[in-house]
Amino acid sequence: MFFFNIPQHGDLHLDKILFSFENVPMIFVCRNNKNEYFLCQCVDVITGISWMITPVSTKLLIRMIKDEISVLTAFSESGHDIILADFNKKGLVFRKVPFCDIPLDELPDQNEKLENSNLYDYIVELESIQ
Repeated sequence: MFFFNIPQHGDLHLDKILFSFENVPMIFVCRNNKNEYFLCQCVDVITGISWMITPVSTKLLIRMIKDEISVLTAFSESGHDIILADFNKKGLVFRKVPFCDIPLDELPDQNEKLENSNLYDYIVELESIQ
């Protein structure tokens, strides 16, 4: 389990780590019990831990993993508001925010791509369920 009880989406389970830094998943994919996919990015590990999460289609994931589009484009073209997950005194809190309202310093770089050739098997898995 990675995220518990996201409003309207339920619990999210880690499906695939796409990029990690010092053993911390930075860009990864989760799924819920309806087999809906979610693109997740850790946006803060210095002042606290927070994430951006958005539902995505398998087609969009495949395009991003193949480096046809950037990570930023995948978030902006998801067609959904961004779910921000932040820790506070009460624990993990979720809030939905339109993509256009996300502060620039929390967004991935415009041209950031995964450039991870080890994801071929995951692409095949995603393509098999389209």
